[in-house]
Amino acid sequence: MKGFKGSTIALLVVVVAMASVLIACGKKGDEIYEDGKASTSNVEASEELSSAESTDFGGSKDAIVESEVSEEGEDMQQQAIEYLIEKFGMTEEELQGVDAVKFIDDYKIKEFDYTTEEIREILSDQKYAYVDDGTTEIYDLIEKEGDAVQSEDQIKRIAYRRVSGTEWKTAVFDLRKGEFYVDDTQAHEMTDEQKEMISSLYSTYGVEGWKREYYDARQATTGSFEWRLVLEYKDGNISSYKGYTTSNFDSFPDNFKEMDSMLEDMMRAVN
Repeated sequence: MKGFKGSTIALLVVVVAMASVLIACGKKGDEIYEDGKASTSNVEASEELSSAESTDFGGSKDAIVESEVSEEGEDMQQQAIEYLIEKFGMTEEELQGVDAVKFIDDYKIKEFDYTTEEIREILSDQKYAYVDDGTTEIYDLIEKEGDAVQSEDQIKRIAYRRVSGTEWKTAVFDLRKGEFYVDDTQAHEMTDEQKEMISSLYSTYGVEGWKREYYDARQATTGSFEWRLVLEYKDGNISSYKGYTTSNFDSFPDNFKEMDSMLEDMMRAVN
């Protein structure tokens, strides 16, 4: 009887212990649940705060950022104009409407040792490319980058720029219209022979096998040679190639000199 009674007491102890554990777990669960609700509330509050921050009486954050970018661009333009005035004695009238930031960057004016006369000569010859007169979009192609590779019959336009020392020449060949432009907005009609040479340029000179960049690591100098070739396809995709050297033309791709000679002849024939 004593053994039975002892066993009963032991069983009751175990039951009580288990009940205590279950109660404790229930309380912990309630706490977790409450924490979960609190966490959810925090997230909702955070989202509301974020939403509130994105809108104020002055407009959206995007509008503010756009405004700041615009102001930054205006500051850079003003600084570039002041640099040209102070460094080369240019006047505000000479720089009226000129994208001074792009002009300085394109000609690496802060890197090369230009004279005032050279700057005036370059600006006189190339000002059309830095003043938005509604026609400069003809030459926008030369600044584009891309690595598309498509068949030759898909080429729509080709742009080529050669910079020998301080002499720049830029041409755009429009195969759709059968016209090309050299350094200005005057359209020149291509002969059948010229159109064939331009349309087959990709295969004739093996351009499809060229690398995207060919650069001589030597220091920039006014005796350097730089070039860019950009092809635009009918679907709008772009493939671009460029190079720079101070003397070693052997570092350029195969057939480059032949292609450059052909394009230069066409460019010089009209300008």
